[in-house]
Amino acid sequence: MTKFYTIVILPQAVEIRSDDAVEQAVDRLMRPFQIWDGDDPIPLGHSGRWDYYWTCSKEWLIESDMASDAYEGHEHLVFPLDSITEDGLTYAIVTPDGKWHESNATYKVEDLTWNQRALALLRAHSAHYGVLVFCHG
Repeated sequence: MTKFYTIVILPQAVEIRSDDAVEQAVDRLMRPFQIWDGDDPIPLGHSGRWDYYWTCSKEWLIESDMASDAYEGHEHLVFPLDSITEDGLTYAIVTPDGKWHESNATYKVEDLTWNQRALALLRAHSAHYGVLVFCHG
């Protein structure tokens, strides 16, 4: 099992000042990528990526010694995407159209194209906000 961060790009209609609205939007976008539900594994061919996740808070990142300047000034880690640089990139990105994008890196091989592809995705959604999500998969 692995642990990784994902940026979930929120649809523009989401009220970013409402924790409930943000959590519901993240749930809608993340749910299709759940590995299993309860005790039942998701059927073969399903593109499961995580078995649990949570939206990160700045407090949790600080307590976990995972704080990054990339998210500075964003209390609840809901942030404008145009503020993210390479330092703030994550292993995966979920776009508002419900697509999962991830690095092709493995334990042995780097993905030299991920930073460029990830930044292009974020710039294509520059008017949106994102949420940092910690995943276990």
